[in-house]
Amino acid sequence: MTHSTASLRLHVSKNAMPTVEINIDKLEKAEIGLDEFVGPVLSALARRTPEQSCTIYQYMTQSVNFMHHCWSVFLIVDGSERYLTGLAEGIGYRKESESRISDSIPPQAGTPLYHLQDGELWTYASGEWERMSTYDAISDILVEEELDEEEEEEEEEEEEIPPRAKPKGRQRAARNDARVGSIKTKIETLFGLPEGSVVLQGPNGQPLRANALIRTLRARWGYDN
Repeated sequence: MTHSTASLRLHVSKNAMPTVEINIDKLEKAEIGLDEFVGPVLSALARRTPEQSCTIYQYMTQSVNFMHHCWSVFLIVDGSERYLTGLAEGIGYRKESESRISDSIPPQAGTPLYHLQDGELWTYASGEWERMSTYDAISDILVEEELDEEEEEEEEEEEEIPPRAKPKGRQRAARNDARVGSIKTKIETLFGLPEGSVVLQGPNGQPLRANALIRTLRARWGYDN
């Protein structure tokens, strides 16, 4: 399905916007396209934020930001900060390439590549916007947790609760309604462990079923967070 530019609420900020930088040389070496690398994360972001929109521009140049010389693509995120952090977090665990939140660049310096609107992801190709639909379970989990964490922080700020000191590095508690199987998969993926190597079990030593809820695991151990 294609979409006319006139019917999409494209963002074109005049000011420089933050970027997510990706080592494109490593992606090519791994024989993975940019759409395949970032598509599942952007699709998850679009589904989770149907009331908002964001336009992402690409800017290609040589870079030494990864402490070595390479060609990088800078994805200029023209939209809410949650899209920037969600994208960076969602692809951060991938081993096929390097990525980081990077320099700010004006959108007009790049070319439009992706647009998120009404819960859909669109990609710009051959002068038209085409709908793009991809799914990855790990990307969905990471995006969901990143957005949930941001919403919690926003609620704390609105209630004027002093922000809690966070330990160095990202640490999160699993949601009570998350499935044991999903959390096991996430742990294995994030830490590069073999599939099936992580086991979540009760005090009796019996592993919980993959479809069991994390709240069940906590209850069996008498842990209330």
